[in-house]
Amino acid sequence: MSAARLPTPEEARQSLAEIDAVALRTRRCILSGLIAPHLVLWGIIWMAGFLVTQFWPSKSGVAWAILDGFGVPASIVIGWRSPPLRSPDLAKIGGFLAALIVFAAVWAILLWPFDPGRIGPYICSVAMFAYVVGGFWYGRELIWLGTIVTGLILAGVLLLPGWMNLWIGVVGGGSLLGSGVYLRSGWR
Repeated sequence: MSAARLPTPEEARQSLAEIDAVALRTRRCILSGLIAPHLVLWGIIWMAGFLVTQFWPSKSGVAWAILDGFGVPASIVIGWRSPPLRSPDLAKIGGFLAALIVFAAVWAILLWPFDPGRIGPYICSVAMFAYVVGGFWYGRELIWLGTIVTGLILAGVLLLPGWMNLWIGVVGGGSLLGSGVYLRSGWR
């Protein structure tokens, strides 16, 4: 029996570079194929919902019910139509999302009573937290997006209270929409 030949340092570097390239292509495929459509969808929903909340506050409850009533099933359809994602992390991701929902509800109870006008920014910041954590699995682009949009939300709440909903709709929703379009079409 002959001993297996060890790869040379150059062969090892080349193999590692090929593995890195496959990992990068996989991550980009997930971001552009699975996550980007959700970013576009929810960017449009944020823009519409927060614009209605800013300019027609008496209609905002109905508007958000309609928008979320469309957005949640649309997200499910997007997920079903996307290529199946096989990852050993899926159970962890599902567990994280379940825990996030529970903790977001607990935080809302702990913060109660709070200004009803800040419910939207609160919910959006919880969603951005999920993006930041998702970035640890799928790429720093999500970390940056979640962090930047959270900063923009905070700026609107603190600096533009009278125009906060318009601000969040345009810059927050616009950031999601723009990121989704960029990831889907221009980033390969």
